[in-house]
Amino acid sequence: GGSGPRRSFETFLKETRGTSEAWEPWHSEFGQHMRQIGNHLRVTHLAKRMYREAEAANAMKTEFVANISHELRSPLHSILGLSDSLEQRGDALPAERRAKYLGTIQASARRLLALVNDLLDLAKLEAGRMTFEFESLDVAELVRACFEEMAQQARARGIALVVEDG
Repeated sequence: GGSGPRRSFETFLKETRGTSEAWEPWHSEFGQHMRQIGNHLRVTHLAKRMYREAEAANAMKTEFVANISHELRSPLHSILGLSDSLEQRGDALPAERRAKYLGTIQASARRLLALVNDLLDLAKLEAGRMTFEFESLDVAELVRACFEEMAQQARARGIALVVEDG
């Protein structure tokens, strides 16, 4: 077999110590330059990877802001639309309809408050001042709440929303 660095590096070093010629000054300089080039390549690669990751994070942030803006606008439109209806023709509306409008306004306001609280919780999670606590969710109730919130806006645009139990 012979000695080689793959068999045993320590044995290789013992057997080869002192068997090579002394390095010329340019050998050391060349080695230093190669090390600098290698370091530069690693730093450049790392910088490019970090830039790509930062771009991806920025795109996710932009998408998050767009989504949360939409989520905030929906209940606000519901509140504004229904409160405008109550202000303009509240006395002419039947008491049952006024009560329904007020209920939807309150539900939308609670949803806005929940969204803002969720945003604050997200900030706490990112800062490490809060942990996740998972809980079950009644999806049917969530759909009903969303339906109630969106029904008035849909009716105002001539759209009929229907929820079917399935």
